Amino acid sequence: MRGRASRLCVIRYSKQAKGGEAVLFRKNIEPKCAYCARAARVDDFTVACEKKGIVDAEGQCRRFKYDPLKRTPLKKPQLVTRGLTDDDFKLE
Repeated sequence: MRGRASRLCVIRYSKQAKGGEAVLFRKNIEPKCAYCARAARVDDFTVACEKKGIVDAEGQCRRFKYDPLKRTPLKKPQLVTRGLTDDDFKLE
């Protein structure tokens, strides 16, 4: 129980999914073995699944259980500032 309580202090959520699990991003997460709680990453393209063994990281099955800590966020695009002048930032 202590592990769950500490996670609740760090991660705040507003809704509950079916079965009482936290919904952190959106309700319908596309199931992928790469961020399943039952899988461990072997390399960039394969994972070791508790149920199916070595499988493709992009695969999926009905035993999918979402683990938000395994999901890596997309990188933000860099702002291109070449060719901009001070006039581009003035309000008229």
